[in-house]
Amino acid sequence: MNKIKLIVSLILVSNFLLSVCSGPEPFFDSDGNGFWTANESYTDLNGNGQYDYSVQLQCDAEFKINSIESYGGGQYRVDIYYKSSESMGGYQFKFRSDDDLTLGVHNPDALQVTGNVGGDLTGAGLTVSGTSTILAFSFSGQTIPASDNWAPLLSLNVEETGDYNNGSQVYLTA
Repeated sequence: MNKIKLIVSLILVSNFLLSVCSGPEPFFDSDGNGFWTANESYTDLNGNGQYDYSVQLQCDAEFKINSIESYGGGQYRVDIYYKSSESMGGYQFKFRSDDDLTLGVHNPDALQVTGNVGGDLTGAGLTVSGTSTILAFSFSGQTIPASDNWAPLLSLNVEETGDYNNGSQVYLTA
């Protein structure tokens, strides 16, 4: 199963990057129900002696902010790159404005997309849409090719929403 949560930390004055993927600890599903139960063996990744549903894992796919160009007045062009060990059928992300990255917690959107949505730089023909949550998918089953090196994914024009504290970090949650 692919890891479904990826957090990329971005400070608007630079292109600092910190990728973190999380998910359940790997386990042997002896009863075939798709869920860990106490009688099944697991890999204790954090060494705490108990099965955890959310631990840091190696990422199957990573996204990074390759460049940020300021147009002034809180408007930016953001170039997003990716690398992935497998082809991807789509992706979803948003720019959040605080560091509570708990799964299921909705935080204010720090940036809103104002342009260049709809283009996918991979040539896979994905449909890209959204202003606060960006969703990309294919109606024809096409995929974004795997890439061992950072490759262009998407360029967006964004503007600040004001839903963040000055000097705080903005997170790209995918």
